[in-house]
Amino acid sequence: MRRLRFRGKVMTWFLLVSAAFALLAGSLAAAAPAATAASAAAQTTAKPAAPQAPALVPQVHSAVKHDLSPRLSTLKPAKNPSTNKTRTIPLHSPPHSISAKQVKTANVQSQANVTTNTMPSFQQNFEGVGNVNGVLPPDTQGAVGPSNYVQMINLSFAVYDKQGNLQYGPVPNTTLWQGFGGPCETFNGGDPVTIYDEAANRWFMSQLAYPGGSQGYHECIAVSQTGDPTGAWYRYDYLFSSNTLNDYPKFGVWNDAYYMSANDFLNASSFSGVTAVAFNRAAMLAGQQAQEVSFTIGPQYASLLPSNAAGQALGFNPPSGSPNPFFMSCDAANGGPCSSDEIDMWNFHVDWANPANSTFGNNGAPSQTFPVATFNSNLCNYGRSCIPQPGTSVGLDALSDRLMYQAAYRNLGSSQALVLNQTVNVGTSSAPQAGVRWYELTNTGSGWSLGQQGTYAPDSGNRWMASANIDASGDIAVGYSVSSSSTYPSIRVTGRLVGDPAGQLAQGETTLVAGGGSQTSGYSRWGDYSAMQVDPTDGCTFWYTSEYLPSTSDSSWHTRIGSFKFPSCTAGPHGDIAGTVTDASTGQPIAGATVATSTTTTTTDSQGHYDLTLPTGSYDLTDSAFGYGTKTVTGVQVTNGGTTTENVALTPSPTVHVTGTVTDGSGHGYPLYTRIDITGRPGGPVWTNPATGQYSV
Repeated sequence: MRRLRFRGKVMTWFLLVSAAFALLAGSLAAAAPAATAASAAAQTTAKPAAPQAPALVPQVHSAVKHDLSPRLSTLKPAKNPSTNKTRTIPLHSPPHSISAKQVKTANVQSQANVTTNTMPSFQQNFEGVGNVNGVLPPDTQGAVGPSNYVQMINLSFAVYDKQGNLQYGPVPNTTLWQGFGGPCETFNGGDPVTIYDEAANRWFMSQLAYPGGSQGYHECIAVSQTGDPTGAWYRYDYLFSSNTLNDYPKFGVWNDAYYMSANDFLNASSFSGVTAVAFNRAAMLAGQQAQEVSFTIGPQYASLLPSNAAGQALGFNPPSGSPNPFFMSCDAANGGPCSSDEIDMWNFHVDWANPANSTFGNNGAPSQTFPVATFNSNLCNYGRSCIPQPGTSVGLDALSDRLMYQAAYRNLGSSQALVLNQTVNVGTSSAPQAGVRWYELTNTGSGWSLGQQGTYAPDSGNRWMASANIDASGDIAVGYSVSSSSTYPSIRVTGRLVGDPAGQLAQGETTLVAGGGSQTSGYSRWGDYSAMQVDPTDGCTFWYTSEYLPSTSDSSWHTRIGSFKFPSCTAGPHGDIAGTVTDASTGQPIAGATVATSTTTTTTDSQGHYDLTLPTGSYDLTDSAFGYGTKTVTGVQVTNGGTTTENVALTPSPTVHVTGTVTDGSGHGYPLYTRIDITGRPGGPVWTNPATGQYSV
């Protein structure tokens, strides 16, 4: 029996033990290739790092707890706190520097610029979850999959089929963590995010838990075990910080990670910067212990958005090895760290084989900036009571100091595209009016550039709290709230076809639901965000959700869910590779095996089955699993509309029995109770004997 001694902090020997076992187990994790710096386009500017700046070092941690839940449909719903008083979920705003200078927003689209009035009719239009928790605001968002729409708001969620029939819920969000223990089960903190992970056919859900004090501030994440949102879930509790709140977290799916941004508030009070995080997606899809790699940058930045990729279900993934771009809007006249208005971009490259090699931006500064048309983000001096409503002096929060959810990415085959949006002031300081500024960034292979931009304000109404997305043909849709002194807060959508005049949402406007009343709560909270998503089954059908009120009340908001499609949208040629991965010696299926091409990766289900959707062409398919040799099948053909069957048998690798003892490095040789993570090993971590420090695996 070997006795291992490690010097330094507990984290040092923990990482060394993890690394040693990864080598003994023949870890199959591969380093993501480093992204090459793309040449900046004419309208972009590279941001050099300040030479005096210290190196930005990634922080690496593992989940404090993870497990596999029972089927969601069998979990007992968590209890709602009984209260007759409206509760507000705190939104801690970064500080604002308000300019006395009158800045006029440029590129405003008036009604005269609308070339048609042909927005398609809604295919589906049904009620979502209402204010069943007595809370403001709703944080309305959701995601669409092959058969379901999942809506998760403050502080409940529900599962619908795609005809609007309720399949599960609504139940408190903490129901997802029943039996898990800790703050994720007991603290319903809001700021929810729901994503359908197209490449893996899984669901992703998250929310905050911020008890503070000795319990700290947590991010709670769940990834479905299968494509069934009412089935079992892999659940994770990440301790974000012992003293810093991770406010307004936003997520995106990418090839190599689930990415997150959060505004940091020391002791849930003073703004201290922004943290960008990468969570090990491959490990979470397999239900294994999963690391997270994070970077924190200074308080001159705020409210970054990671990119969220769509199109993988049709085989269109981000290029292999490409970093996830994070974005921020910089308003020069109102205190932004820029000399003129711009969009800032940070490339996040994570290296799971050697997390210390991970990078964020140019040593924390933006990797690239995109000068944009002048805009004014100052609405009502960033005060909450701002957007007018009929019959009340109470205004609604414009939340105009940030890019709105989400940074929507799509690989269109011949190019890549990203759509962003924010709320801007198209009026004056004395007569403010909210409009939607939107941007499309494009990348044809030589790096990102600003493709087009526009500001949508076709009449005197206020449009804000928007969400934008792009379909498989390159058409863009934007959904938002509309309100004025004569129009109750309502939900509308607009859009453009790929061939419409640049900078114009030229297809007119249509109403998902007309509001029937105003919100009179003195808190003035509205939305915080809304969500426009694209159906993975066709890459064309948009699904939008936001809030409204059917009648005037303090806070009795409702939500609405609707879908529509531009008739001209088509997806590119694609097909499937499907099959079963088995043990070559026994013929039994291997669950959790990794199946990968150069562009996408998935894992097998409990029956060893996998299914990859890819553009037509020839692929090399690599299959791997812990305890087995890797096997690559070359030249697998994908035909348009077809399914190619490729069953693979993996040969078991020889096993080694490893034992040892973990002690402290102080010279005393005290045995340590230690968690040992072995990369890729199913069944979770190995623990040493607390009395002797011994382990055996």
